[in-house]
Amino acid sequence: MTKLKPFKKEFTEKQKGVLLKKYKHWSLYLSPKQYYIGKLRIVLDRKGIVDMCELRKAEIDELIKITKIGKRALVKAFNPDLFNYATLGNCIRHHHWHIIPRYKNKRIVNKRIFKDNHWNNPAWPNPGKKVDKKTMQIIYDKVKMEIK
Repeated sequence: MTKLKPFKKEFTEKQKGVLLKKYKHWSLYLSPKQYYIGKLRIVLDRKGIVDMCELRKAEIDELIKITKIGKRALVKAFNPDLFNYATLGNCIRHHHWHIIPRYKNKRIVNKRIFKDNHWNNPAWPNPGKKVDKKTMQIIYDKVKMEIK
């Protein structure tokens, strides 16, 4: 029988990723793992919330606004072919959303190839992808420039 990893209640700062913008109720991050180039994470600032049904109206309204901002920025930065949106809570018991850009064809950043080997399939599982600091900075700068 496989032993399951214990879940974490909250994010560590490193797990959140690199902050792109702070909003009233949420924070928008560039995910630390870039298997899907430009993958974003929207993290609720209010602690102790796991289920989306616990969100307040103002939080929901702002979440939709940030999701649209993130999507627009990724379209300008990398022109994804499709977007997946996910909230799971399997590993971290703190409400957050993933904006997962999907690519039919490879993208190249800093001479590094990003290929979506799961195209037309669910985004998970994926091997995750840690990128070097320079490539991460280039990805960050391209997305940040488009965040309004």
